[in-house]
Amino acid sequence: MMGKALYLVGAGNMGIALLERWLETGTVSHEIIVIDPTPSAHLLALQARYGFELNPERRPVADIVVIAVKPQYAKPAAARLADICNTDTLVISIMAGLLFRSLTQLVPSVMAFVRAMPNLAARHGKGLTALAASLTCSDAERKAAEALFAAAGSTVWVDEEDFDVATAIGGSGPGYLLLFVECMAQAAQRTGLEPEAAEALAEAVVIGTAALLENEKQSPADIRRAITSPGGTTQAGLNVLMEHKLDGLVARTIEAAAQRSRDLQAELSMEG
Repeated sequence: MMGKALYLVGAGNMGIALLERWLETGTVSHEIIVIDPTPSAHLLALQARYGFELNPERRPVADIVVIAVKPQYAKPAAARLADICNTDTLVISIMAGLLFRSLTQLVPSVMAFVRAMPNLAARHGKGLTALAASLTCSDAERKAAEALFAAAGSTVWVDEEDFDVATAIGGSGPGYLLLFVECMAQAAQRTGLEPEAAEALAEAVVIGTAALLENEKQSPADIRRAITSPGGTTQAGLNVLMEHKLDGLVARTIEAAAQRSRDLQAELSMEG
């Protein structure tokens, strides 16, 4: 890879979360150039603070391009890449549902692609990004992609055939957990607890449990067993979840999200 420019195409919620991590951590040695036809006030404030290029007329050849637009805007985004990409450019897509074969059609001058699915915890350096590399990616290109997302949290490599499930868990998982937090807070309020206290308790439980998972170096099952006293309150609550087949409900949740990812592929393929 000969260039020294990193392009971010699209600065919505996820794009700007990644951009902030790159700028705050200083882990990107490339010149950062952002392409966004309708820059938000947040993006303009970041530009004023850090001085990166935004929609410049002069556009050097890209070393790396990160496409962070919604998949329905893939074609307009790709059109902006025609004059900045070549066979040495690495294109990283965080567009759900676009397979490597679709990316190759969108940017035919490029040889190497990486698909990425981060989540918004990336904003705080606690994200998880699932990564998949095309067969044409070199080790150096894989390492370059991994370094970008490591600035926003942890990374895991999967095969493209497993990307739908990785998306259903890593990309969509925060939504499931947040719903569970809402449900706990609502249940507490129904018993008479004040809303502010109920929400604080429910949120603190998730934050504290995440710290246990991060620091105890044990499996979730082992930690659960360690904090569950036989015949105690935790066991009573877990019994209800198990009686109502929480495991089956979670399995159906993951499968529904993974299927939606597969459906998106079909829809985008038909549009193409």
